[in-house]
Amino acid sequence: ALRVVLEWSRSLLVRDDTERVAYDQRLLTARTSYQFSRAVFARLRASYDSLAGRALVEALVAWTPTPGTAVYLGYEEPQIRDPRRFRPGDPLSAWGALGRTSFLKVSYRFGRDL
Repeated sequence: ALRVVLEWSRSLLVRDDTERVAYDQRLLTARTSYQFSRAVFARLRASYDSLAGRALVEALVAWTPTPGTAVYLGYEEPQIRDPRRFRPGDPLSAWGALGRTSFLKVSYRFGRDL
């Protein structure tokens, strides 16, 4: 089963005394997940925060063969927008990676069911 979710929200604060905008934030998130079988699924998520000028891309694959046993393989790459690096004609030139994280998590439940 394929599931796609798009979310967009905006938060705006206007001062009552000066009627000036204190902040204007937009959050955009796209999340896609696919259930290959009962035990295996994959998820891809991308989000953008206009106030911080940051984007985040995450990928996850999970395998849960039995209850209490799971294997997760994931990747994450945060991005930040730096206007000083912008070149005309290349809209993605201002974006740079903050760092990358890959992980493998294995969990197993010891013991027996009561």
